[in-house]
Amino acid sequence: MKKVLLAVMCLALLLTIGVRANNIDGVYQFHRTVTAPVIDGLMEDLWKTASTELVVKVCVDDTAPPDSYADMFATCRALWDETNVYLFLSATDDNVLIDLTNRYENDSFEVYFNGDQSTSTTYDGWDDIQIRIQYEDTEITDFTARADNVFDPTGSAIAIENWAYPELPEGESPMGWDLEVQIPLAQLGIEGEAGSTFGFEVQLNENDGAGARENMLRWWGTSNDGWANPQVFGVAELSGFIALPVLRIGKVDTAPTIDGSADDWTAPQIHMTTYVYTEGTTAPSGFLELTDWKDLEMNFRAAWDDDNFYVFVEVIDDVPYMNPTSGEPWNMDGVELCIDGDNSKDASSGANDVQWRWCLGGTSTAENCYGGTYAWAQTDSTWTFECAIPADSLTFVLEADAEIGFEVQVNDNDEVAENSRENMARWWGEDNLAWNTPSQWGSAVLVEDIYTYGIDSKDVVKANRFKLSQNFPNPFNPSTSIDYSIEKTGAVKLTVFDMLGHEVATLVNEVKVPGAYKATFDGTGLTSGIYFYQLQAGTNISTNKMMLLK
Repeated sequence: MKKVLLAVMCLALLLTIGVRANNIDGVYQFHRTVTAPVIDGLMEDLWKTASTELVVKVCVDDTAPPDSYADMFATCRALWDETNVYLFLSATDDNVLIDLTNRYENDSFEVYFNGDQSTSTTYDGWDDIQIRIQYEDTEITDFTARADNVFDPTGSAIAIENWAYPELPEGESPMGWDLEVQIPLAQLGIEGEAGSTFGFEVQLNENDGAGARENMLRWWGTSNDGWANPQVFGVAELSGFIALPVLRIGKVDTAPTIDGSADDWTAPQIHMTTYVYTEGTTAPSGFLELTDWKDLEMNFRAAWDDDNFYVFVEVIDDVPYMNPTSGEPWNMDGVELCIDGDNSKDASSGANDVQWRWCLGGTSTAENCYGGTYAWAQTDSTWTFECAIPADSLTFVLEADAEIGFEVQVNDNDEVAENSRENMARWWGEDNLAWNTPSQWGSAVLVEDIYTYGIDSKDVVKANRFKLSQNFPNPFNPSTSIDYSIEKTGAVKLTVFDMLGHEVATLVNEVKVPGAYKATFDGTGLTSGIYFYQLQAGTNISTNKMMLLK
């Protein structure tokens, strides 16, 4: 397991550009991926660390909001690579219909792009694009794009999967559906580099059988003019933060103040992916009891330093249940963390598998605190939790490359009944047996340096080209640093030779993504003299010489 996770991590090392969460000053951050998702409509692990936004703003033209969470709700997850933009759109819908002639009135998603983020109030005939995909579509055929019709859906791909708990009976509507989309950046007029910004919007259309579209939900705006006016789009940016199937948890130079506030957090938000199933079944527990999206939503952040492991959780909850005095703690509003110290993925909990639980507003006890510090903050419809777990309370060592199993769960009690938990929101697992089953937890890796501070992401990425720099210092004794950069993802090899052409060291031999890197050569044990170091990436080869002087 450790070798597999380290191999994945090598793909992303040193390319994370800038401090990026999912939404910075209203700009949606599309996380970067080094591995294209399989377009099959299924949420593979990669999507669980992708940037996620809620699609919950009701259109001003709607006479009434959706009836409930089960009636209508959506999320948008976004990724990009050098070639494509990828979207994973999830719609909750207890009555999926496509029985109307006008496609925009059927259950469907619409995505909007304004490639150059122009301020025109009408489609400019170049890079303002509306794409509509309705339930059961198999390809992109419905779009309003450039006046010269150069938008070509060739190279795009879509896949749709419905939600069936259990397998959907014949003639019965699913509880929702997922849409996975791949669209070439070139067709959207978007420059494929970190820092590129563009107009963006997502819309969900709802048909509940009344003979017309009943509701529209959007990510950014409430206007119904997106089909004609790019000014009502939001703004998105191609972020340098890389999403992987493994959650990278970064080290912080300054410990966050444990006060329940996210003001001093820079780690990306990770959004929940599931409501927990009941024990041993495939039916969602409490799914239909969700009154609307404000009933229970959760995201979290994580960080570490030499002394503590930090977690920040933000919960949307329209009925916070404060400071319980009776009943089992797991039946109260609260947070649970599960950590597997060696990421063994065992079928049952062992000595280094730990579950922490904190009840909303609860006081510090040995049962739920384990020597750490924590804080809560609350408004009418949200609450936050922040904690610092000290190194001596953990079952793993706080150091770079430490690999752990990891899970975050939020419990929701709406006071419907005494000592009764209505719902659970979780990042990774899909079964309530996960509380003592490490094999159902996600994976995380502690990383020393996943961010580049104080450098503009556009400048860094534009500098990514194949280059081998002169080592420094030179001459050297006994070690020296070698800077290099590559422009395409692929196998990279950095090798050192002596004057006779004999290989004396291989400094790098692995797959890397575009970016700037540094390697160290240690000449201890070698004699003084001239040595050559060679960088090979694909068909590109460059060689420099250096002097070891003892």
